Amino acid sequence: MSEAERAQERDGNVSVGAIERLVRALEVLLSAHASRARDEASRDISRIGAGAVLLVLALALVAPALLLLDLAAVLVIQEHLRWGWAASCVAVAALDVVVAGLALTAARARLAAPVLVETRSTLKRAALVIRGA
Repeated sequence: MSEAERAQERDGNVSVGAIERLVRALEVLLSAHASRARDEASRDISRIGAGAVLLVLALALVAPALLLLDLAAVLVIQEHLRWGWAASCVAVAALDVVVAGLALTAARARLAAPVLVETRSTLKRAALVIRGA
């Protein structure tokens, strides 16, 4: 074997070894990413599920009380302001709509937390490494 052939063989072995190391590193990165994504998804599902259960429980307990409170408010408005039934009911209903809108806005903000934040940042870092930046 000539010296040139031996040098070419060594260069080939070095590049194959580098490729194997790169493939193993990529495999470890993907495995870590999958594990982190699984854990993060589990936490997000747990958080959203617990929030939904608590919301349903709160609505079930508060709904009858709100109906009685609305009836009392209609009676108070009718008695003190001398408005009719219809006007008293409209005033209480308008107040209910305002309160419901505020509660809906607060609930939406609470449930709109970003999902899989850590996973997305890991993917961005991996893309930067792969691109060589």
